[in-house]
Amino acid sequence: MNYTDLHCHILPGVDDGAKTLADAQKMLKIAYSEGIRSIFLTPHYYPGQYMIEREDYERSFAELSAWQKENMPELTLYRGNEVCLGRGDVSEAIYGKQIFSMAGSNYLLVEFDTDISLDHMKRELYRVIGMGLWPILAHVERYECLNRWRLDSEVPKLAYFQINASSVLGQFGASEMKFARKLLKKGMVHFLGTDAHSTGRRSPRMHEAAEVLRETYDSEMVERILYTNPAKVIAGEKI
Repeated sequence: MNYTDLHCHILPGVDDGAKTLADAQKMLKIAYSEGIRSIFLTPHYYPGQYMIEREDYERSFAELSAWQKENMPELTLYRGNEVCLGRGDVSEAIYGKQIFSMAGSNYLLVEFDTDISLDHMKRELYRVIGMGLWPILAHVERYECLNRWRLDSEVPKLAYFQINASSVLGQFGASEMKFARKLLKKGMVHFLGTDAHSTGRRSPRMHEAAEVLRETYDSEMVERILYTNPAKVIAGEKI
């Protein structure tokens, strides 16, 4: 238990996740019941679509955080964003602090359109690294270019890998589950996240997937995924 959810869309009213404060409160209750005690609030930052202003983020964060501290003081919320690369240059937003890194560290949670080419993905990751940041690639199991890849590309050298708890359980298809478990077997996964968007099908549930990891894979690797690596992100230490 005492899990860290590195990737969720609980911050209300800013993207396609929680719509209202009440929705976010319900999602936090689910997360708490799952044993999650640290949550990175990572709303989408899509150029031309979701481009939340820093003041709006902080306002929503403060409102949710005030409720959480009163009702769930054992829980800790951290700032972050899930930044979509490849749709436009986000450098200015990063340098201008409109985009939040993970808990103020050098880690940045990034994603791509699922049909991006491998070459384009690598160019964008190199761009982020050139800015002095350490990319965490969200829901790695979704990308077509990686699912066809024989695990010998540069990508594992360019980004840390996060998979979704739902993919471990096959809740979004056999292909994603097969690839997620292949990455786990190869020891290439660094983080588990919920990618929660609601209280329904995409809710912040992690415990069942964590139990599958414990029952199936190397215990030291699972300890790193569930505890050691998230703690390093919070502390701003490089893995």
